[in-house]
Amino acid sequence: MLTHLFKKGEIQRISRGLYALAGVDPSGEDWKYYDLAVTASSYKDAVICLISALSYWEVTEEFARSFWLAFPNNHPPIKNSMVRMIRPRNLELGIIKIQLSGVVVKITDPERSIVDAFKYLDEESSVTSLRMYLNQEESKINIVKLVNYAVTLKEVKLLKILKDIASAQAKSYPSLKGKAFKDTIKEISKIREHA
Repeated sequence: MLTHLFKKGEIQRISRGLYALAGVDPSGEDWKYYDLAVTASSYKDAVICLISALSYWEVTEEFARSFWLAFPNNHPPIKNSMVRMIRPRNLELGIIKIQLSGVVVKITDPERSIVDAFKYLDEESSVTSLRMYLNQEESKINIVKLVNYAVTLKEVKLLKILKDIASAQAKSYPSLKGKAFKDTIKEISKIREHA
């Protein structure tokens, strides 16, 4: 099978016994996600999420020891010990397609990844991810989207923390810079109207 794929030009030989998809640069930064990309693309409807997505977006200190993938509720169980299967209720909000190690995969965007962290991970991991997200350069932060996702997915813990940040009551949570702070105040005001 490998010989056939190699002759067709679909895979390239990296070294003896090691092959990669054609066109993938094994020395590039993207290479570290190759196993994740291949695993995610091997399952229909798989979406890279939680620790795997947070790691890709560089907003976690955790190391993904397994591949965290989200699937629709009707998907049969996965029998791969390296896959952590999650079945969220809403598998459309905040899902994007990217090219990862030469493979097109679906992944939760940074804001959806943060909201999911509060829903499925422990508090320390989720708050650390939020802190890292808010400490990025301002162009990568989208508070409006983060708050909208939290409201839509009913993630109360995250909304409470964002309210605390906006009202400057929580000293242990990250501070917001200029425009991000103003956006947070505007969105928190909307939340209070719905509450």
